[in-house]
Amino acid sequence: MSPHADVRASGDADGGNYSPASVFFLELAISLVMRSPERAPAIWPSIERSFQRMLEYADVLHHFSLERAVSGLLGMAVKILECCSEHESAARETTIPLLELIERILRCLGLLRDARDSTFDAVASQLAVGIERLVDTDAKTLLSVPTNWDILRSLLKRLAHTQDTALVQTGGDTARRSLAVLVEIVILLKCGAIEPALYFADVLDTLSAFMPSDRALAASSSPLSVGAKDGTAAAGRMSAVETASKLIVLLHDLQDIAKSRLADNDSASSPAALTTSPITAGRQLLPRAHTEPSVTSMVSAPLSILRLTKSSPLSMWISVMNALTAYVCAGNREVRQLACSYIQRALSTNLQSVNWVTGAFHRVL
Repeated sequence: MSPHADVRASGDADGGNYSPASVFFLELAISLVMRSPERAPAIWPSIERSFQRMLEYADVLHHFSLERAVSGLLGMAVKILECCSEHESAARETTIPLLELIERILRCLGLLRDARDSTFDAVASQLAVGIERLVDTDAKTLLSVPTNWDILRSLLKRLAHTQDTALVQTGGDTARRSLAVLVEIVILLKCGAIEPALYFADVLDTLSAFMPSDRALAASSSPLSVGAKDGTAAAGRMSAVETASKLIVLLHDLQDIAKSRLADNDSASSPAALTTSPITAGRQLLPRAHTEPSVTSMVSAPLSILRLTKSSPLSMWISVMNALTAYVCAGNREVRQLACSYIQRALSTNLQSVNWVTGAFHRVL
């Protein structure tokens, strides 16, 4: 299979030239892996370079060819992951090559992170559907390879940038599927299947990226009247409110994770201020409350600060509260009221000690 016929730009609306032969050989290679996923480690090396070349030149590929490549790669990953789950009780030597292959497939898909917006938007729905299927298959096994989460997180954040258009044009299907992935990750965090210290900040950062813009959340006392001329706009606005509501609920779940982490590791993992007297704790935390990283600085913060944010239950809780406060200023009354109710509930039930009260007043209110 050679992608060269597809990577010659022709300037048409759908990208480069369309080559039926290239798509045929693409589908043939995918079908071989789909029919025999246990033999995929032997098949993949002969087709890996071709897929890499296609996605490296994604900006000049015909969109149909790109869609088939993305759908095929994700379909192969799902089949291989299913094979891993079926052989979960087998020897580790049996599943390691399959997990490594899934990582290599996702690395190919990770090349789309650098694609132009128009190119990425063309395959956004295929990515959302495929990632949702992949996580639904066996999220715990999938995330046992840290690189897999790094690639999926970057693709999800890229999908977040397409959601405003999707909310207006397709009713937010891409956003809903992406949020379904994050719901599954949060469930794994709550049940302890994956370590909160490693994933908490990344999940929070990804959730924050999906916050609908004021354009999508345009306030209106009667959405139906606004959408009388264009029913699609009204549907998009309602979908944006639904998306924001789900995000707020997920943020509340992250608050519960921070509280449970404090309860489980009160003596070992909590900051030193938690073991001091109330008066000393207030003095020690006051300067720190102004220097703890907020959710807006997580992406560019040094690794040492990120580790502090991930390991401290108080920092986790404050970061989630900062994310909730963004919804208090949203352009929709229903969203603002929901965010305020969760913040009020958190302040009345989550303030475990003096340093939590001090952190809430200096970093949230």
